[in-house]
Amino acid sequence: TTDYFGKDGFHVESPLGTALECMSAGYLAYDAVLVVRHSKQLGSNGTTLTHHCVGLGAIWISISHGAGQFWIVAFLMTEATTPLVNTRWFLDRAGQKTSLIYYINGAGMCLGFWIVRLPAGICVLYHAYRYQTELRELPTGILCIVWLLFISLNLLNVYWTIIITQGLLKVVRGRIKRKA
Repeated sequence: TTDYFGKDGFHVESPLGTALECMSAGYLAYDAVLVVRHSKQLGSNGTTLTHHCVGLGAIWISISHGAGQFWIVAFLMTEATTPLVNTRWFLDRAGQKTSLIYYINGAGMCLGFWIVRLPAGICVLYHAYRYQTELRELPTGILCIVWLLFISLNLLNVYWTIIITQGLLKVVRGRIKRKA
């Protein structure tokens, strides 16, 4: 059988995983520049830039220390919801905030956060707990950064999930009130 977590479940490096990390780092860096450059138009409150910087830091640690690639790939899977987030922004700017497609996209985004982002964060934290002995082999400074990355990415995902869920509930309640 293939051991996808390496010999000890922690020190894993695959060429495909490294390529994915490098492509993701390029995307995050490019998008971070766009967020900074167009922050006024995007209405960014800093969470997106924080998310990108935290992601870049995590990728750097994984590549430079040859550890934690599984976690990076797990967190990268959460980016599957990004097209829905971007579509929401484009629909908003196109004046489609009351359209059916906007509501469907919002419901899909909410579902994606509940099904993908939150469980991936829990999975990564469980895996980190399971391999805490190997994790402690990292230099103390890097270990502190790793935990800061875990906590901040999970808090951002919980925050965004709450905001998105509140928005969806507001829309659903508004539609029910109009029908009554």
